[in-house]
Amino acid sequence: MKTDVAGAYRDDAMMEYLKIAQDLEMYGVNYFDIKNKKGSELWLGVDALGLNIYEKEDKYVGVECLTASCLYHGDVS
Repeated sequence: MKTDVAGAYRDDAMMEYLKIAQDLEMYGVNYFDIKNKKGSELWLGVDALGLNIYEKEDKYVGVECLTASCLYHGDVS
C-alpha cells in the first residue's frame, strides 16, 4: 500500500509542477534557427498562440509577434 501512496504523492507533485510550468512565458515554445533578409541570425519561436521572432541573444523578448488569429485571418502586415 505504501507504493500506492508514494505514487500518488509523486503524481500530485508532477501535476503541481506542470501547473506552475504552464504559466511560464516560455512554456511550450519550440525554437528554430532562421535568418532574415539581411542575413541576421534570429530565433523563430512557435507556440500555441502564434509565432514570435527573437534576437539570437534574447529568447525572452520577441522583436515581432504574429498571433495565430492574425495568421489565420491573413492580417499579417
